[in-house]
Amino acid sequence: MGTAIWPLILQGDPAGAFIGFESSQEGVDVINAAGGVTLFAAYAPNGPLLVRLPFVAPFQYVPEQDRIGWRFNGVPPGTYYLAIVVGIVSAPNISAAAWGPLVVPGACTDVPGMGIIDRETAGVAPDPVRWLSSSHGGCATSFLVEAGTSPGAANVASFEQAGALLTATNVPAGSYYVRVRGRKQLGIGPHSAVLPVAVPNCSTERPDEVDDLAATVVGHQVTLTWTAPATPPGRPITFYEIALLSGRAPGEPAPRFLLPAVSSVSGILPSGTYSIALYAGNACNSTIGGGPTDAVTFTVP
Repeated sequence: MGTAIWPLILQGDPAGAFIGFESSQEGVDVINAAGGVTLFAAYAPNGPLLVRLPFVAPFQYVPEQDRIGWRFNGVPPGTYYLAIVVGIVSAPNISAAAWGPLVVPGACTDVPGMGIIDRETAGVAPDPVRWLSSSHGGCATSFLVEAGTSPGAANVASFEQAGALLTATNVPAGSYYVRVRGRKQLGIGPHSAVLPVAVPNCSTERPDEVDDLAATVVGHQVTLTWTAPATPPGRPITFYEIALLSGRAPGEPAPRFLLPAVSSVSGILPSGTYSIALYAGNACNSTIGGGPTDAVTFTVP
């Protein structure tokens, strides 16, 4: 999905890493039209993802500072593989040659440090549930995961996880508490803080489609407004998702990016004609895949 950017700029040091790319004015225009770029990180090309991070438009071309990218601190020592794809896309589908290795140096001479665990994204359905787990300060090679119905309990699940991204499927509705510990050859680290996870009891009823989507263009400033759709009782809209229908290769899925539950959004776009669709959703369901949605076409002079 999307077009990979190559070559990458990868710089690892004991304190972290810089991941980015060089671009021209033409490249910046293409990226802005696609809504930005997405960073993927894994232990092997096209392997299970450790990180998926969107870097959204608008970008500006500055000849003296032609590097665009991310800077990270606290990256555990190790070798990672990274790819950057034009568009805010959900999964990579690129050649192995476009993945670049990043080596973050450092010695692992002690047991793993305190683990950190976070939700990766707001869920749009009760199943699956995704957590992003990591361990800072100890170069963990695996993680011990515990899940229970009360903080610190492991009565639901207790297992070892090889990677830092965990997807749990077939999770019954309820409230759960999850924590992790890093493991490596030298020992096991302390427990992370407990992460509460709520899996809603959802129906199959979708929200209605977004109404009255309109675009106001003033110069390069574009403002989208809309009317919130009707929703099932007790399930208000909690997010919107914009899909860029134009400016992509034939057959390529529409780049998307999430918005909070607002009634308008504004931004700067390069000159061109755009077609944009807007979807609505909550923790149970969304209008994506539910049939035709409201869309608007406009031109930026």
